[in-house]
Amino acid sequence: MPEQAALPDAPPGVADATLREVVESLAVIERPPCSSGERQAAHWLAARLVRAGCSPVELEDEPAWGGYLPTSAALGLLASAGSVLAMRGRRAAGTLAALGAAAALVDDVQNGSRTVRRLLRRRRSTVNVVARCGDPGAERTLVVLAHHDAHQAGRFYDQGLQQAIQRLAPDLLARLKTSPPQWWLGLAGPLLTVAGGLSGRRGPVRAGLALTLLGTAIVAEIASNRAVPGANDNLSGVAGLVALAELSRERPPAGVRLLLVSCGAEESLQEGVRGFMARHRG
Repeated sequence: MPEQAALPDAPPGVADATLREVVESLAVIERPPCSSGERQAAHWLAARLVRAGCSPVELEDEPAWGGYLPTSAALGLLASAGSVLAMRGRRAAGTLAALGAAAALVDDVQNGSRTVRRLLRRRRSTVNVVARCGDPGAERTLVVLAHHDAHQAGRFYDQGLQQAIQRLAPDLLARLKTSPPQWWLGLAGPLLTVAGGLSGRRGPVRAGLALTLLGTAIVAEIASNRAVPGANDNLSGVAGLVALAELSRERPPAGVRLLLVSCGAEESLQEGVRGFMARHRG
């Protein structure tokens, strides 16, 4: 971005006050994807962005199906059934069931057509907040994205292992750019079953069943919990949008139009932002 379009630094204490206000106001609202709490948070945020100087601020409903956990659990049960069939001598049926579960999981997680989710789940809606500020006539547009829904807690997200690695081998974590994809565990089980079914070896099938049952149990445990109050990519991100709007009002950046977007249903694997892109792609 050219130098004249750079955004100013916040005055001391202003950004901290906004962070506290936004986080404390929204953390008390339980906001799982496609819930009434998610919509309540979107309405609060829209009003707050208007106060921060954005105009217009729009609430946009988008189609969504809610959390991914029920779909993942159903696919885990299908893959488990495939393992059992393969171990009982019905290798072809078991291999096909496990392969179908693996393909459907990849489709769901990787933002494909999501055929299984659409077939098995009731269609719902999420709401995105889209606010505009900055120079409305600028040729350059900067889109800043956050999300206002929240995910359930679970033992799977405990940071004890990462903290132990940091104590024992700090250089290892320093070299990593991101965490390993969590869905690899769910994919490994069905693929092991497929490998065992094709080769006729029972060992991979047993391992596949064990991994699939473990993954399904993890999903079920997460689904049994309430949504967390906030996280570093939702509430503090939403507060960042508000702070950016306030800075833009006080010291408008030259040569850049700001589109401040907070999406819903992020925690059902980017359903809100998919809707935003479909609507605003042009």
